[in-house]
Amino acid sequence: MLRTPRLCSPDNSVCSSVRTRGLSVTPQRLEYSEHNEDQKTTVTFLNREMGDMISVDGISQYGFHLNSGVVVLGPMAVFPRTVLGWNVPSAPHITPASLALFAILEPRLDCLVIGTGDRGTTVSKEVIAFLRQKKISFEILPTEQAAATFNFMNLERRCVAGALIPPVDVRLVDRDYEQHQKSQRQALLEEP
Repeated sequence: MLRTPRLCSPDNSVCSSVRTRGLSVTPQRLEYSEHNEDQKTTVTFLNREMGDMISVDGISQYGFHLNSGVVVLGPMAVFPRTVLGWNVPSAPHITPASLALFAILEPRLDCLVIGTGDRGTTVSKEVIAFLRQKKISFEILPTEQAAATFNFMNLERRCVAGALIPPVDVRLVDRDYEQHQKSQRQALLEEP
């Protein structure tokens, strides 16, 4: 089944149901300052520093939640300030033709981050040969790690792009599980 990418606003009921199922991918950066008198470590939340730049804040089986509140359904090609639907249903369907856009960009990319979906999924040798031939630096990672890598490189103001496919299996963190349990308890209380 092909997933058709689609953008929608956060107040759309379809999108809001996707957002609630997503895994929060909000990377944090620890900074240690030698000039700090207290010699304390500080934490900076990246998505608060992004400004008009795009970051991936959530991942679900259906798509991605961006820091702007936009939900992208299906695979996407993401750039520092732009996001496009990417018509590639799964990692085995990633071909040199599906990556051609990234080869013609100006200025040239510092890095293309490819999110293959789930752990253990990879791309063909043909794709790797294509990227090397076009002299495109790349990272091939499971989508959850690829989104965090894209966010971090984008915050560093590097010329980065992401080609991300939603994973089939999304890892839940304790916060997601607790939120699910709370919503189930609330639903039980509301039943007549």
